[in-house]
Amino acid sequence: MNWTTSIYWLTRLDNIGHLFSWILGVSIVCVIAMLVYRGVNTIEDNDYKKKPWLMGIFIFLIVLGALGKTFTPTTKEAIFIVAGGKTLEYMAKDTSLNKIPGQVTTITSTWLEKKLNEIESDVKKQVEGTKK
Repeated sequence: MNWTTSIYWLTRLDNIGHLFSWILGVSIVCVIAMLVYRGVNTIEDNDYKKKPWLMGIFIFLIVLGALGKTFTPTTKEAIFIVAGGKTLEYMAKDTSLNKIPGQVTTITSTWLEKKLNEIESDVKKQVEGTKK
């Protein structure tokens, strides 16, 4: 896979995550509506046909949305994963790295820690935003 394709899919990860969020949200709303509908019909003793397979589909979509949202990284996380992985692979393969001054290594590790802190703060902001 060339770099253009890789970068394209890395930028699409946020949209895929949003899709999983929508699947999760719509499925939860449908399950709640279904439970309310069943409850109303049970209270009024109406004769209606239960469709257990429909509830099963919505439960499956809730699980799918939750798993998708959990395991789909954001664009920042994906870039960090790729950049960190490539850097570590290069450092493991290249024997001349022991000639690099300690300052360069410090700068690289500081940059990676900064990016990790940015990702953590973004996640905290998202969590706080969902709690409101």
